[in-house]
Amino acid sequence: MNQEDESRWVIGTIEDGRKSDYWKLLKQCIIEWIDDENKRLDSYKQTSIAPDEVQKYNRTVDRVRYLNRMLTINETIVGYHRTFIEKVKDKVEDMVQKGESFFEEVFRR
Repeated sequence: MNQEDESRWVIGTIEDGRKSDYWKLLKQCIIEWIDDENKRLDSYKQTSIAPDEVQKYNRTVDRVRYLNRMLTINETIVGYHRTFIEKVKDKVEDMVQKGESFFEEVFRR
């Protein structure tokens, strides 16, 4: 399987998986987890962060960032593979145009 076919396969697999009940449940759990972490952050902000809680606060911020990245992982992967396919298409179109102009020059002479 060449890289273009692999990219098409990855895109199709992710798009099919996004429709699955498993992904919907996973997404729902991640969103709930993010909400819980945001509530924790809000409580830290309301009571002001004690010096011994700074690391806990920073870990909570990191968890929220990580969980948000998990929610967008499908789009990230699909975007990467679509970009690759577009680059391949652009290169092919460029090669076709160069080939056409080459043959036009050859036949003019």
